[in-house]
Amino acid sequence: MMTNVFSIILYLIILPIALGIVFNFIFRRNKNMGGLRLATKVLDDYVSGFLIMFFAFELAGLYIIYSTNNLSEFVDSMMNFTGSFLVVTVVIAIVITIILIVMKAVRSEIGDDLKSLKPIKSDIAVIAFIVLYIVVSVLFVLPSPKDETYLSIITMQQNDIIGIYNVIDGKMISDIKGNTKLIEVFYILFSKFLGISDMQYMLNLMIAPLLLVFFGVYKRIERIFFAYNIKLSKYEKWTELLFAGICIVLLFVNGSLNVSVPQNIWNGTTMLSAIIVPLCFIYGYVAICEVANRKLYRASVWLIRFLFMLPIAALMSNTGYQIVAILGGIVVVSIIVLAIVNMARRDVKGK
Repeated sequence: MMTNVFSIILYLIILPIALGIVFNFIFRRNKNMGGLRLATKVLDDYVSGFLIMFFAFELAGLYIIYSTNNLSEFVDSMMNFTGSFLVVTVVIAIVITIILIVMKAVRSEIGDDLKSLKPIKSDIAVIAFIVLYIVVSVLFVLPSPKDETYLSIITMQQNDIIGIYNVIDGKMISDIKGNTKLIEVFYILFSKFLGISDMQYMLNLMIAPLLLVFFGVYKRIERIFFAYNIKLSKYEKWTELLFAGICIVLLFVNGSLNVSVPQNIWNGTTMLSAIIVPLCFIYGYVAICEVANRKLYRASVWLIRFLFMLPIAALMSNTGYQIVAILGGIVVVSIIVLAIVNMARRDVKGK
């Protein structure tokens, strides 16, 4: 039991945060985001870490399945890769953390971070809401009957072949060729790391970290949106209340997988619709804003972040690439139109 607890802490808490620290140390743009409270930074690191885990798993997975579609061989290969990945990431994260602490000490900024840890009423309310929401989701909300994640995993394990199965008769619908949706294999791999054989228990365990990612993503979306729409900042608290209200309503919705967040956040379709596509949208929106402001370098940074989401979308669904690509096409067309408008304005001013 203690081994399981240590593995859970290591792979579901330490690894995502360490990955997020490394990623955000390189890519976080404080000028755009404004000052963040330390707790918000940690949550943002956690979100970034999970996204990188998804990203790395999809790319490594696609590489491995070119040589084998056997589930056992795939998991063994991925475990060797992940073990090295974990050690390197944690070491780099520790080094970066030490560097950041030294830099903050030199700039006398540690006191500001410590002050930001002092809880305020809004922080306490948010934390209480998130904790209560996760507890209710785990203990009292039943999975949607449309969710077949558990049955797909069990069927795949029984056949030991990666593919898409009919969960009713256990027959393979299609093999790995053309299949990019590896989210079920992701859970199988993590069940090995965590030492958990009961897949239903494994999926229930994943509710807490994935809901944290869900809330963290929307906190990021809120922060980005209001950073680029300062005049609307007075509505920020109302927006948070509206979002909380929507989340409460979702507890009682047992319909489409697209909105069944508390019922089965682990489902690929749910994560694609509720997490990945909204995050892609805000990245594309900000890229368009930067082009409108004629800041092409900043726009390119946000477009790179948008492209980073493509493999993650593919991990969630076989149509993930297409959905995000269509959204990306809309963004690119909007940018081209804005560029033409800006050029026309310059010509008019030149005359």
